[in-house]
Amino acid sequence: MSKLIPLITFFGTVACALAGPKIASVDFAKVMEAYHIAQKDKDDLTEKRDALAKNERAIMLKKRQSTLEELFKKFQSQTLTDEQRKTATTEVQAARLAYDEIKAEWDNWYPLELQKLNKEFVTRSRATLNQIIEISQKVGESQGYDWVIDLKGHTSSQMPVVVYARDTTDITEEVIKIINKDAPPQEEGVDEEKESNAENPQ
Repeated sequence: MSKLIPLITFFGTVACALAGPKIASVDFAKVMEAYHIAQKDKDDLTEKRDALAKNERAIMLKKRQSTLEELFKKFQSQTLTDEQRKTATTEVQAARLAYDEIKAEWDNWYPLELQKLNKEFVTRSRATLNQIIEISQKVGESQGYDWVIDLKGHTSSQMPVVVYARDTTDITEEVIKIINKDAPPQEEGVDEEKESNAENPQ
């Protein structure tokens, strides 16, 4: 019997080798959508973008644009006397200069601030992705998988990284469960509100 053990081990090893690698898959996009930190980052980005759009410069820009439009409409009136049209022309010119001034300031300021914000979001997204990769690797190792792949991943040219894979096991839910273990309690009504917004988009 003792002589059979090495043979059993040998043939078992060969059988495993012939069977090929044990592969698991993770839907990274789904994990990102479910991960509470990723959602917080997304909400922060939206809030900061909204704040930029409501900046003092933006308010002033809209105000001066409105003034310019009103004065130009007045200038186009057919009931103005020559003296009134002359005054209206001066007012339109002054309003145009005031608008151009704040518009130039906005055009210089806004793109830079938006670039900073997007750069911050990319950095935070990269950190989140690294966490997902780390946890996916740990789940894969603990369950004895040789490979853990994202079947929906794409290259920089938007070509699929994996075109076909047979006999893979999806461990996405296990990854989501682990990565959200420290998530704060969900507020009542939040899930229903999200579902309602998804079903009835504005």
